[in-house]
Amino acid sequence: MITDKKKVKLEESLRKTGFTRSKLKYSVNEKFFDRWTRQMAYVLGFTFADGNIHRTSLAWDVQLRDKNVLQKIKKFLKATYPIS
Repeated sequence: MITDKKKVKLEESLRKTGFTRSKLKYSVNEKFFDRWTRQMAYVLGFTFADGNIHRTSLAWDVQLRDKNVLQKIKKFLKATYPIS
């Protein structure tokens, strides 16, 4: 678990090494789960059924024919991550 103090120190360390958020390769709406919506319920339901949640990542195991579901979730999350 990252506390606010640890997060600040991490951000300071990253900044000192020249890392900035704009250099991130992919993005996602980090506030997506802040407010309850039908889209959020859809993503959570799909995640509980077919997802793997780890400390720093989230993945879904689906059949190729279900790629459209992942594309829908990607759109909801305004994510730029590739679907592979």
